[in-house]
Amino acid sequence: MKNREQIIEAAIRVISRYGVKRTTMNDVAEEANIVRQTLYNAYASKEDLLRATIRYGGEQSLAAIKSECAEATSLSEKLDIVFEHSVVKPFEWIHASPEAADIIDGFNDAARDELATSYEHKRAELQTILEPYGKQIEAAGLNVRDLSDYIQSAAKGAKGNAKDKDHLLKLLKSLKLTVLALVEDGKSG
Repeated sequence: MKNREQIIEAAIRVISRYGVKRTTMNDVAEEANIVRQTLYNAYASKEDLLRATIRYGGEQSLAAIKSECAEATSLSEKLDIVFEHSVVKPFEWIHASPEAADIIDGFNDAARDELATSYEHKRAELQTILEPYGKQIEAAGLNVRDLSDYIQSAAKGAKGNAKDKDHLLKLLKSLKLTVLALVEDGKSG
């Protein structure tokens, strides 16, 4: 049996082409080059497969953020990494599909809890990234957790409201510069 990762990658390709609503389990089985029963043995329903796909995407993006941030030396670089993996790449993937609106709606309907879990994991990683700046953040009247939630919410809003990729990048740059100004103001050395 093909492993679950290969099935999920096939599902991602099919969803990119057809959107969530028009994608069938048969389409995914064909794309994965397996029989439909093998697919159903791994995922009992299309909703189960969508949940697994969202979970997989969230885990992959979080792993990339952690790995790349471990090599980054500045908050600016780390914010760029977070935005690249949690906002820019998903934006590009969704908008490269002719079924972009259906992908957004379909994922939201099928797996709100998986999306919320992925959101929380990335928010927690942002909190970890901001912890060294806790004193500056508190001096501004905020706390690290709330600031990480704000950044994540604002980035998500930018992704949902951007007219195109250039507009998204401008919104994210404004958000990053705002955060940097906040933590740099009280920075001692």
